[in-house]
Amino acid sequence: MEYSISLEQKTKEIQRFNVPNELDDLIKDYIEERKTGSLLLDNKNKEYEITTLRIHIMKIFNKIYDISFSGLELRNYYSTYINYLVKKKKINIEEHREICDKMNDSYEENKKYAYLLD
Repeated sequence: MEYSISLEQKTKEIQRFNVPNELDDLIKDYIEERKTGSLLLDNKNKEYEITTLRIHIMKIFNKIYDISFSGLELRNYYSTYINYLVKKKKINIEEHREICDKMNDSYEENKKYAYLLD
């Protein structure tokens, strides 16, 4: 079963995403492990240092894919992928712009994150 989660973006808009069961299980496990404080605060209710948050993200991706990705790497890979889809005419530029908006990027900024394609 899939369900929706809401994330508040910099724009203050709420976006909803369908989450597959496998990710749902990981999220629930993570929440269960974090019984004290907010999910983005450490066990002493202090804000995570950015390096600690990055480590948590990498650990989650390692659990899912058996390889660690940083948030920046994921952004670069996904930006490269959607640029590739446009190049191969699998999506149009308007769809690309919509994806960029969901990533909280401008179209122009998102293209800067992408690796160059031949």
